[in-house]
Amino acid sequence: MNFNLDDALSYNKADLLDMNSRLESYPKLLSEGWEQSKSIDLPPSYSGVSKILIHGMGGSAISGDLLLNVLNREAPEIEVFVHRDYDLPGWVGNDTLVISSSHSGETEEVLSGIEIGQKNMTKMLAMTSGGTLEKQYLKHGLPVFLLPEAGPPRTLFPFVVGLLCGILDTLALANFSKQFGKTNLEIDELQQSLDRNTPSVSNKAKTLAATMDGTVPIIYIPREFSAVGRRWKAQLNENAKIFSSYELLPEAHHNSIMALEKEADAYIILITPSVTNENMDRRYSATKLFLESKKVAHSTLGAPGSTILSQALGACLLADYTSYYLALLRGVQPSPNDSIDEIKRILKKNYKK
Repeated sequence: MNFNLDDALSYNKADLLDMNSRLESYPKLLSEGWEQSKSIDLPPSYSGVSKILIHGMGGSAISGDLLLNVLNREAPEIEVFVHRDYDLPGWVGNDTLVISSSHSGETEEVLSGIEIGQKNMTKMLAMTSGGTLEKQYLKHGLPVFLLPEAGPPRTLFPFVVGLLCGILDTLALANFSKQFGKTNLEIDELQQSLDRNTPSVSNKAKTLAATMDGTVPIIYIPREFSAVGRRWKAQLNENAKIFSSYELLPEAHHNSIMALEKEADAYIILITPSVTNENMDRRYSATKLFLESKKVAHSTLGAPGSTILSQALGACLLADYTSYYLALLRGVQPSPNDSIDEIKRILKKNYKK
């Protein structure tokens, strides 16, 4: 499809469910999540935990990954885990805060953990727009933070990040107050530079999408920013409907780099946050030399922002816009996820518990 990313009139039919408005709301959603976190009084005992476990799937879990990355640097004394599975790990107990995250409130993997959490005396709170999850939590007298109902769950990513940061700030488990305002300002400025009204010549996301069209994107990123790699992969899968993967450095140098010798369609995206150390800088330099020697197409992208939080969020926003523009170039609607909906229907119809 010959789609002109700089023609404003061509967007209406190409984006029938208006994913663009969700992308434009990114800074606003981040701020709203932060404000929502102040609306519920949490029990004082919740401040005494040493572990946090976010229980969710897909777009409802990725915010937990980002929180894990940020807190590893900001508050290393708090252990953070993301659980993408049924039930809960056996180690959860009264020193653990379990955050059940499901936009619909019907995610069966998340629902399966409620009774286990209660049995193990964990501190628990839910993030949902309603459904069974809200009902079960209210039945047990547990706190519930309501999410906006509009839009695909993955588009609520900034809202949930703001909500999580605010919750931990309120509980004095981390201190985000000083950096959150600056982070939101930087994200707002970045969003405007990536907006569809910003022409391709000065729009990093449009340029990157056009370059990536027809390739298999592979994200290279350090372990400390693994959430950004996961977000890139997921957004390329769900918005652009293409296969993608992400690889962690330095591990990629010990296995997956071999596949580049025969993968002619690979396009490597090297994301370089400013928090890398000397060893990781050497890895990035070596990777670029290797890709150049093998004539593998690639781009190097800095993670914008002056704080760890804004760098992670900014790199994710770039993924959101790039995958959006790539969807339009490929002639696919960015919002619907028909295959995900279909597999849920198959499970419900044929494999009832």
